[in-house]
This record gives sequence, structure tokens and C-alpha cells, in this order.
Amino acid sequence: HPSAEGDAGHLRQVFGRMGCTDREIVALSGAHAVGRCRKERSGYEGAWTDDPYTFDNSYFKALLAHEKNKGSPEGQLMLPSDLALLADPIFRAHVEVYATDAIAFDDDFARAFSKLQEFGMEKVTKAVAPSAQPIVQKFHIEDENKPSAPPETCPHKPIEQPTFTEKPSPAPRMLSRTATVDPEEAEAKTARAAAAVAQGEALEQIRLDIMELVRHKNCGPILIRLSWHDAGTWDASDRSGGARACMRHGGGEAGFAANNGLDIARSLLQWIVDKYSSHLSVADVWSLAAVVAVEAMGGPVVPWRPGRQDAFQEADVPEGRHPSAEGDAGHLRQVFGRMGCTDREIVALSGAHAVGRCRKERSGYEGAWTDDPYTFDNSYFTKLIEVHKSGKAAEGQLMLPSDLALMDDPNMRALVELYATDEEAFFEDFAAAFSKLQEFGMSPKRAPQTNAGAYEYVRHLLKELITEKKCGPILIRLSWHDAGT
Repeated sequence: HPSAEGDAGHLRQVFGRMGCTDREIVALSGAHAVGRCRKERSGYEGAWTDDPYTFDNSYFKALLAHEKNKGSPEGQLMLPSDLALLADPIFRAHVEVYATDAIAFDDDFARAFSKLQEFGMEKVTKAVAPSAQPIVQKFHIEDENKPSAPPETCPHKPIEQPTFTEKPSPAPRMLSRTATVDPEEAEAKTARAAAAVAQGEALEQIRLDIMELVRHKNCGPILIRLSWHDAGTWDASDRSGGARACMRHGGGEAGFAANNGLDIARSLLQWIVDKYSSHLSVADVWSLAAVVAVEAMGGPVVPWRPGRQDAFQEADVPEGRHPSAEGDAGHLRQVFGRMGCTDREIVALSGAHAVGRCRKERSGYEGAWTDDPYTFDNSYFTKLIEVHKSGKAAEGQLMLPSDLALMDDPNMRALVELYATDEEAFFEDFAAAFSKLQEFGMSPKRAPQTNAGAYEYVRHLLKELITEKKCGPILIRLSWHDAGT
């Protein structure tokens, strides 16, 4: 590992041994934006930046400020190895770029850290690593009503692989004379492993493409509505309906009044459906798009797995299974109860009205539910309480009769009040309810064994841990010191 007293030559020797370039050395150093030195561990005391729990390009700004001011503010520091980046002209040029261009830093750090974390992984059996391709933050908003070709930034470029020379692997352990290997079984295991890796890599790329689409076209709300209306025809009593992409056919469910305007969402996603048709069903793409949209707009991570079977014909369920905008609490219980949902799930799912808006030409209503219809939070519930109390919504906004029905029922009202004051509780319940909704119609026998759902759940648990314990910096250090040998 690099020494805190090392100069530029030392850094090149240590990182060069791993196959890192000058650009990668400086980019990885930017992780000092978070965390702090502790005297009992390193002999040094202090943080590098003003906010050691925010990952941004502030390390590079602080490094240049240290040079200009001939020191750091009280409680902060720069190590000799940090200052070495300024003493070397090539390193310094990268520092100056990153200090003024946060996107360039994000891009280079993501690639370099992904590369670092894969050191030592066998290329033929490596697990899927989170893609290093950054999500573009700067984008211009276009109208979701104008389907178009995918943004120029898709598809993402593959992660650059290390170019250093690896040591030869040790000789394989010899089998005993009594050991037997079934060639067909071995071949099948190899094929399954390869398929799992390919599927996992495809899912990562699909998520990136959808995220880019959501941010480029600002279409998150309508993607959520597409998935919900696809799955929301489910009847648990006879196992009819559910998430099966019936709307992709010309008639049937595509013509239901409740689905007015969803041809826009289908058009937006069609290039992704076509691109990944060998990996996912259409219904899988629609459901995953909604999950990514929720996360992209600031909402919770929703557990998700593939395995939905596409319908090969038009609607085979009657129109009218979606809730009516004029429905009361009894109507909501009838509609959602048919699917097997509880009161808690009804109210949690209603919280998706935090995003999106009604359009008169589609539903007969006009307006958004909240002040910011592209941010997924608990504002729907706070607005609902305000409107119920005042008797009217703000100009340009609305609450449907079916929204106000939640306040007229004592049990549902208690949940509205809970979510209005506890966003974490809302996120937790919404994620569980939306995941359940999206799997209506999936056959357990047909659902493939995959680690995609587990991967999402682990991400969710790690986010909770980091938020609660403020331990992000030391987890980064753990991974870096593990791979940095």
C-alpha cells in the first residue's frame, strides 16, 4: 500500500505495480474527499475536506487551497503523499481538471475504482461488478409525449480491463485416482455459470440504459404507470391477468381507457426491448424500467428479479380491473383486494402519485399531485393532508376523489399520516408493495434462479447501514486496501 510520506515516484511505483496510469492514481486519490485520518491508526489526525461524508471533487479544491493558503483549516490536513500530486506536473494537471470538472472526476474515478476492485478476479469466472460507466448528470429535459430514438450516450462503453501482466496461475490440484468427473455434468455447470454471468452483465447494462433514458427524457412517471397498469389486472382468485405485457399487442388492453397515453411509454422503451430481447421478456423490461425510474427520481431501491412471461395474444381479461379515479375506500379495497393487497399496501402504492401528473386528454383530469412531479418522496401524503384540510389544491395541482378517499377511511388515514411524517417507513413499505405488485402473474416454477434480487436487496441493506452508521469512508478504505495488494 502507498505510504503517507511517499512522493510522486513512490506513488507511481505502488500503483504502477497494479497496472494503474497517472490519471487513475489521481482519480483514486479523490476518495480522500471522504473520511479522516486518526492519530492512533496512522499517526495523522484530521479530515481532508469540510464534509468528510460527501463524495465529490472537494478534495482537489482543498488540495489547491492548501497550496495557496500554505496550510489547511484547523482540523483538516493534507498528507505528504497528497501534496506530491501538486509537485508532479502530470499529476497536477489532473488535479486541476478534477477541481473544476466534477463530472470528469466522477467518470474517471468510477472506471478506476471498478478496475481496482477487479484485480485478482479470474476473467472467465468473475462476478458481475457494478458498472463503472457514470450516469450523465447534465441533461436537458424533453417532453415525455415525444417518443424518440435513444439518447446518444447509450449504449454505455464497456469497462476498460487492466492491461498489466498477471502472474501465472498455480498448477491445478491433481485428482485422486478414485475421483470421477462426469463430462456432461461439468459442461452443464460451465454453461450455467457462463449464462449467469452473461445475464448479470446484461441486467447491469439494461439498468444503465434505462437510467439514461429516464434522465434524458424525464419519463420516469409514465414508466412507473406502464408497469403498474401491466401488473394491475391481476386476479388472485383465478390467477388471470398480471404482468405479461399484453399492451404490446395492437388491441385489447392497449385500448383500455385506463391505459390512455401508455403507447408513449411503450415507444420510449421499444429500443431497449429490441436490444435485450435475448435476455429479458417485454414484461421484464417494463417492470425493470419502473424500478429504475423510482430509484432515479430519489425513491427506494425496489427488489426485482426477471421471469415474467409475455402474453402471446391481446387482452384476455375484462376492462375495468384498474381503480377508478372516482372510487371510494370500498372501491379501492375491492380492486386491490382482488390482487391480494392489504390496506397498508394500497396506501403505500398510492404514494407513487408523488410523481407524474394527470392530463385531461387521457383521464379527464389535469394537474400534478405535488410541487415537484419528478421527485419521488413522501410529499404526496403531506399534500393530501393539506388539501383535505383546506378543501382545495394549489393552482395547477389536484387530488382525485380516490386520493381523498384515503382520508375518509380511519385505517387508511392513519397510514397517510404515518407516511407524511416518516419517509423511511413509506419507502420501506412502497418497495415491498411495488415488488409484490410487479410479480403478480409470475409462476414460481418459471421464474429463473438469479442473484439479481439478492444483489438489489444487499445494495439496499448497505445503503441503510452507511446512512445509519456513517461508515461509508471506512468501507471504501476496506475495499481499496483489500484490492490494493
